[in-house]
Amino acid sequence: MNSLRVEGRIAFLRGGDIRAAANWRKTITKFAFVLAATALTATAVFAEDAAAPVVADADGNGTFSLAEVQATYASVTEEAFKAADTDASGELSPEELKAAVDSGAFKA
Repeated sequence: MNSLRVEGRIAFLRGGDIRAAANWRKTITKFAFVLAATALTATAVFAEDAAAPVVADADGNGTFSLAEVQATYASVTEEAFKAADTDASGELSPEELKAAVDSGAFKA
């Protein structure tokens, strides 16, 4: 017993299959909504990250000196730099730089 009948380009469902088709449509609609919300959230996060100034590691050593930081964040003082240098190495690791920027200690 076939519950799907096709006449030309129109398909007809019979009985309980109509309910299944309606449930399928609800599921697809929910999935599309979740997918769109996820895409919007990801776009907002990436836009926020893209807006942050980039500090160039001019000497390529993987850390950031006071001069390298001041090239992007001109208002950073030696005292603020030392406060952000939590391991007292004299340079900021990428994690220390991110923490200082995220906390608002370094402003462009």
